[in-house]
Amino acid sequence: MKKGRGFCMKKQWIVALALTSLMTMGIIGNSTEAVYAKTEDNYIYNGISIDGIDISGDTKEEAQKKIDTYMNKLKETPIEFKTDLDKVSVSMDEVGLTYTNKEVVEEAFSYGKEGNIIKRYKEKKDIEENPLQLTLDKTISTKKLKQVITDSEESLVEKAQNASIKRENGAFQVIPEKEGLTIDYDKTAKEFKSYVSETWDGQEDSFLVETKKDEPEYKSADLQEVKDVLGTFTTNYSSSTSDRAQNVATGAAHINGTVLYPGEEFSTYEKVAPYTYENGYRTGKAYSNGEVIDSIGGGICQVSTTLYNAVIRSELEITERYPHSMIVGYVPLAADAAMAGTYKNLKFKNNTDSPIYIEGTTYNRNVTFTIYGKETRASNRKIEFRSETLETYQPGADIEKEDPTMPVGQSIVTQSAHIGYRAQLWKDIYIDGEKTDSILVNTSTYQSSPRRVTVGTKQPEQPKEEETKEEETTK
Repeated sequence: MKKGRGFCMKKQWIVALALTSLMTMGIIGNSTEAVYAKTEDNYIYNGISIDGIDISGDTKEEAQKKIDTYMNKLKETPIEFKTDLDKVSVSMDEVGLTYTNKEVVEEAFSYGKEGNIIKRYKEKKDIEENPLQLTLDKTISTKKLKQVITDSEESLVEKAQNASIKRENGAFQVIPEKEGLTIDYDKTAKEFKSYVSETWDGQEDSFLVETKKDEPEYKSADLQEVKDVLGTFTTNYSSSTSDRAQNVATGAAHINGTVLYPGEEFSTYEKVAPYTYENGYRTGKAYSNGEVIDSIGGGICQVSTTLYNAVIRSELEITERYPHSMIVGYVPLAADAAMAGTYKNLKFKNNTDSPIYIEGTTYNRNVTFTIYGKETRASNRKIEFRSETLETYQPGADIEKEDPTMPVGQSIVTQSAHIGYRAQLWKDIYIDGEKTDSILVNTSTYQSSPRRVTVGTKQPEQPKEEETKEEETTK
């Protein structure tokens, strides 16, 4: 019995000693690992890179700074977009280069530090033999890419040209259409994004812009229909100064030869501006705040007014028109169309199914606009325009301006009085000579303006008294 009990006690002691040793080893081991973790786990493990940038031993902040520097350098890289016609070079920053996997630094930092001890140990051992090479998922902005290409579109492709027409010596000559190319923006964007994310090595390179065939909308056959006079109108400017006459001729010349296709809108201002000496204009009279002033381009309103009357006789759609501030003498009330900077303009739309041609000419101090197209209105239908005065506004008392250099009693009329009006323009329609309808074209108001007079205030000089000296005689 004693022998058995002693043997058992000895065996228990040996097991306890072994367990104690293992526990001691475990404690020591855990302590060592804990100390090691406090240092190494704050850094990215060796053998890890992003897009070839070595970030071994870096903190997250250090690694992110390296990536930011790398991306900034990539953004400076030139990329050339080209077609068979031309090419344009921009930086990758201009097309919005960026990367989408913003968590890539966190991924690198976490590698070998997450999961159970076996997973962590395995990942650390793996990168000792097979370094971990992470990549940036690079992409670009489709919107910015399209803008870059759009800005250079005219040089990159030659678009289709519609057939056109010109008039020489009283006859029309049709200019044939031309086929062309247009940029396929969607396909270009798709392929360039794929190139950046899968192929681009970060170096300067060129990329072929995708194009597609561009067919002209209007061909020679469409222009053959332009032969009928839809409307014409003439005004006279024989009383104009030579400078104003030149402005009228210049404005008409800028508009002459315009072809307007169905649905297109015409802007007079866009055709005749800018009002500069370089563009053929001189100083002429114009209205401003109830006064007649000198202005470069003065007289252009007679051009727009004459065109307006040709347009309404062609029965095209007027989309913008303004009356003058005061009446003009070359057309009836409400038949004018003023121009003033960009806020008073004459615009109209080709509401026919065929192109129209606008001819503007000047001869013997007359300006004429004629609009040609395809006549579709019935031959027994005629239109006439009439002006109706609704109200009259008297100009009121003279406005006097004193001139201290002009003698009292003298005066000069610097501007005549203008009566104000409210008037309407009507279009009367006749079928077989009988009036069948009257359509209101516009209602216009013209302000009155009093006569402006400069009066003298200079007083006459008083004659100086002559001093007389009496001779004293001394007897």
